Amino acid sequence: MITGRVTWDTEAVVSVNVQAPNGREHVVAAVIDTGFSEFMALSPDQIAGLGLPYRGTDRATLADGSETVLRVYSAVVVWHGVPFLLPVFQSEAGALLGMALLRGSLLTVEIIEGGHVQIQPLGLP
Repeated sequence: MITGRVTWDTEAVVSVNVQAPNGREHVVAAVIDTGFSEFMALSPDQIAGLGLPYRGTDRATLADGSETVLRVYSAVVVWHGVPFLLPVFQSEAGALLGMALLRGSLLTVEIIEGGHVQIQPLGLP
């Protein structure tokens, strides 16, 4: 189970292990974004600090309906104890976890300051 807390401004935040290409793991505090359909996003500074390899660009639709092109990198993310190679989008918004990463999980959030956040695997294919 992955756990976290709700911040004073009602963001559900969990810690995720991201592996740099050299194999070293870094703990990243990421906001759960149910409006983000991809796997994960990181800030330019986080991507540079991890030394993630560049994969290319992809189009993205933002919350206001506008479209943009974002840079995409690769990272190994340890999710429920299992390492997965995932695309990571560059975002000025910082570290975000999207719905593609949450697929097959039960998300429970107590939406109060300091509330518990839990992500449990459902064991679905």
